Amino acid sequence: MTNVCDNSRPYWSDEVIIFVITTIRNTPYMWDKTHKDYSIRYLKHNFWKNLRWTLEKRFKFRAYTNELARKWLNLASYYRLQQKAIFDAKARGAQPEEIKRLEGWKFFQQLKFLPFVVYDKNSVDAENLYDSTHSDDSDNVSSRALEENQAVNEHKTEPGSPLESSSERTPKVQPINKSSKQIAIEELNVPMENIEAEVEETTPIAIEPVIDDTQSTPSFHYGMAIAQDVFELDENLKIDAKMEIMQVIVKYQKQQLHRTVMNLAGS
Repeated sequence: MTNVCDNSRPYWSDEVIIFVITTIRNTPYMWDKTHKDYSIRYLKHNFWKNLRWTLEKRFKFRAYTNELARKWLNLASYYRLQQKAIFDAKARGAQPEEIKRLEGWKFFQQLKFLPFVVYDKNSVDAENLYDSTHSDDSDNVSSRALEENQAVNEHKTEPGSPLESSSERTPKVQPINKSSKQIAIEELNVPMENIEAEVEETTPIAIEPVIDDTQSTPSFHYGMAIAQDVFELDENLKIDAKMEIMQVIVKYQKQQLHRTVMNLAGS
């Protein structure tokens, strides 16, 4: 059974969602701001591309990389809402039954690796900025509508639950400025894709994930691949590898300079 519904948008089965959560949990630089590699952009970029490739190969699940990132942000945001509800309930001395009910969301336990933060409306809104990007695009509108339907089953809200009551009381959120929207997207480092241009038929996939064209410089991808290889070396080998690479580059720079001088002398 494929993970695609009638309107060509992905169907998020529990199996797929748990796999995504587990993969992100095992990749700390995707969520832990204290991790030494958290700010390395190409690692995050490659993560979303590789996750998409893995999901398609393992589960026959087709989704755009921006859809994967948006799903993750929705899951993380809802988890933090539940965290805040539990925090408030404990503060007012709620009964254990209420706490247990608040922890009953089926993905709550899987997301417990996320650090606890006191809920801030602005921070959660910023995490969901990806949902509002290109809001006029009909494809994105249909995708969001499908996710809202699936969210009902995933969250399983009950009458009087924190999510239901807060949605009724919360006033309409003011438009968020463009600069904060850009910051949120850059932090994710999601490779943007033209959803309308992609056809439904799958094309042959390479044996290994391939980095797509994100830069116009021809040597960019080769350099990034070298950087990734060096990054994966042991710490005591990284310096030696970098020095040898630089020596090779200097060697050919000298050769190029020599050729340039000879050409100028001969002209």
